[in-house]
Amino acid sequence: MLCKKCKNIILQIGLLKKCNNKKCAIVYWDYKVRKLNLLEEGIFIKTLEDAKIKKHNELNKTANKTHFVYIIKLKKNPKGYMYYRGMTGLHPYERYLNHIRGYKSNKMVKKYHSYLLKFEGLYSYDEAKIREQTIKNDLPGPSYGN
Repeated sequence: MLCKKCKNIILQIGLLKKCNNKKCAIVYWDYKVRKLNLLEEGIFIKTLEDAKIKKHNELNKTANKTHFVYIIKLKKNPKGYMYYRGMTGLHPYERYLNHIRGYKSNKMVKKYHSYLLKFEGLYSYDEAKIREQTIKNDLPGPSYGN
């Protein structure tokens, strides 16, 4: 299979797909996740385990560095946004899956998500809040977030 962005070979772990090209490195969930009942906690956890993603409480976090900042590329949508930026105390892949399943999700991201472009961290909560706002200057098109 080929990457959605750079057309390089992807690595698939469970239903999670990662681009092998280090310059690209996007991540996205296989379309099959939409067919799963991810609101059922057992199925959600098994999907994360199959993709070898540690739950947020298993991550090695320092006392005050607990958050990530992430960017999700959006498909063409009526509002014209190209990116969604957010912050999370979860692993960014888990947070992205939460958007897809509609759990504490942004409606635009649930409907128009394409792939996880990148994430940064670990930050303190305050650092993550600031970085989430400043990261929009790094993006080549319109974005929104909290």
